[in-house]
Amino acid sequence: MTDTTTANDVFHSLVGALDELEVDWSRAVSVATDGAPSMIGRKAGVVVKLREKGRNKLVTEYYDSVRAFQGKLVLWQTQLSKRNAAHFPCLKSQPVNHQSMDKYANLLSGLRHEFDNRFTVFTELEKDFSLFRSPFTVDASVVPEAMQMELIELQCCAPLKDTYASVAIEVFYQSLPPQYPMLTAFAGGGEEGGRGEEERRG
Repeated sequence: MTDTTTANDVFHSLVGALDELEVDWSRAVSVATDGAPSMIGRKAGVVVKLREKGRNKLVTEYYDSVRAFQGKLVLWQTQLSKRNAAHFPCLKSQPVNHQSMDKYANLLSGLRHEFDNRFTVFTELEKDFSLFRSPFTVDASVVPEAMQMELIELQCCAPLKDTYASVAIEVFYQSLPPQYPMLTAFAGGGEEGGRGEEERRG
């Protein structure tokens, strides 16, 4: 890395490191960031660039995939511990072997804990994801105070609610009018945040 933190710097360093490891981009599971403009900005953010390189998914969609897989791990572990191999056809076709069932249940338990540890950042960002995905239904009292007034105004705006229901979520945030600067910046769509980042670096 250089001593700057532009989106291009982060993107090229990240891609270079992953390409060295021969990571298959089509098998990417998640993209988590700290919300900095250089990471999620609409025109040049790292997440935007990763969307262009990999699958065209938002980080919240990866989060959904992670949660679904975690739920499956819990189910598989529980079922195998009860000698139920319903979701493992090859194992199910074999004579019941309690030791094998216990072994696989334990392996799944270890995988589950490893998965939970690696994706703790998603748990920390769960409230942010809820706000991003459901701005018209989230309780304004649980969002950061700086955003509460804007959020209430948004939730009472019928035209914007119609827009939200008819376009992709990233398009919705990109089209928010100027009176919603906090929500726009939160969603990573504000150019103002990117300028602020440049100014902080001098």
